[in-house]
Amino acid sequence: MMYKSILIALFLLTIGCGQKDASSLLGKDIQSNETQSYLASFPGKPTISEYDSGKHVYYNFESDGISLSFMNGALVGIFYYDSSTDGFAKYKGELPFQLSFDLTRREVESMFGKPDNIYGGLSNGVVDLRTQVCYSSKRIGMQYRTFDREDLDAKIAIINIQATGCKKR
Repeated sequence: MMYKSILIALFLLTIGCGQKDASSLLGKDIQSNETQSYLASFPGKPTISEYDSGKHVYYNFESDGISLSFMNGALVGIFYYDSSTDGFAKYKGELPFQLSFDLTRREVESMFGKPDNIYGGLSNGVVDLRTQVCYSSKRIGMQYRTFDREDLDAKIAIINIQATGCKKR
């Protein structure tokens, strides 16, 4: 019976169901057993993008709705995508802090308070990016489906967690 349970659990990991929140992997080396197991748990094949002579590498699992950012071989960021955001499918695993893509900015602010920083959106008459917020103490940021920085009814498009605080994407 235990053998059957283990096989079922391995099967679910293999097809990408039941993905766990990966925040405990932040700071781990890409070659670590934990990181390699996590990377191998996605059914899709990643698109790998390198920047700064290979020091900064993104593993983009578009069909699985997740991107992992490595700097000098260490996992420094994880981006979880809602459907139809930047060509990514919707991430279907567990999100950090019990977040959901169905939450509005108003609901997130009732959970976390006002964000430390707000980026993008409409600023001085120029549209930059979707509105992004950062909660540095929690090392989490979000992009919302709006260019209006005052829109509290916008839903989450991307959730990102960082090893050292929030960064713009």
